[in-house]
Amino acid sequence: MSKIIVSFTSIPSRITNIHLILNSIAEQTYQPDIIIIHYPKKCIRLNIDYDIEALRAIVKSSSLRDKVIVNECDDYGPITKIYPIVNMSIIKPDDIIIVIDDDNCYNKYLFEYLISNFLKYNRRFAFCVSGVLYPKKLMSPYYCSANGTVTEIMEAAYGYIISRSFLQDDFSKWVLHNVRSIEDIRSKNWSDTFLSDDLVVSRYLWSKGITKSVIELNEKIVKDTCFIENEDCKRVDSLYTLEHNLDKYFRAQLELRDAKLI
Repeated sequence: MSKIIVSFTSIPSRITNIHLILNSIAEQTYQPDIIIIHYPKKCIRLNIDYDIEALRAIVKSSSLRDKVIVNECDDYGPITKIYPIVNMSIIKPDDIIIVIDDDNCYNKYLFEYLISNFLKYNRRFAFCVSGVLYPKKLMSPYYCSANGTVTEIMEAAYGYIISRSFLQDDFSKWVLHNVRSIEDIRSKNWSDTFLSDDLVVSRYLWSKGITKSVIELNEKIVKDTCFIENEDCKRVDSLYTLEHNLDKYFRAQLELRDAKLI
């Protein structure tokens, strides 16, 4: 039987968000079987060590502690929220993966509606709450896909759902390995790709012919109601602005083309 798995990562400066995220998960109307927090030893982006014991203490105090797996891993950038699952034997090909970010508290119906859309289409499509179109140039307009339509870039900030089987062995080619510094990333012509997990995952699924869609409209959750306001949940060290994200994605596509991945 398939397991429902929630997968995310964090950075050291956001560790105080973890208990808020776990509380948000605990309130979901559809409960996952496993929650995986991928936690590297060092954050390359910030050049800061992670405090694994502090994380374990937070998990121990959570009502979800028996479901949580702390996966100590390398830092692959923001894509650490999903990539390490490919090397975890506990996850099987037919398992269902919900990917979220570490700086939002979520509408309690998020998991329920991601799963219902995913199962409605026989697990053949990836689904998200917020999807945007690939930027065609620098300073591209921010085009959002309508509810119930096919999209191009799935935004993890709002949550998305895939099957583990969508990620094949060649997914490793889309991720930078054995990186110790920002200089390493620059030397490999991967600076924007390293920070563009939503684009990388979405482009990878595109390369495999996997359709990505925005969930269908309903009265309980849409993009505007995906988040629950929580002033304690901080976007510390966030790189997020609309213009920056799209320009970053455009440049990342050039890097992926140079690497002959798209």
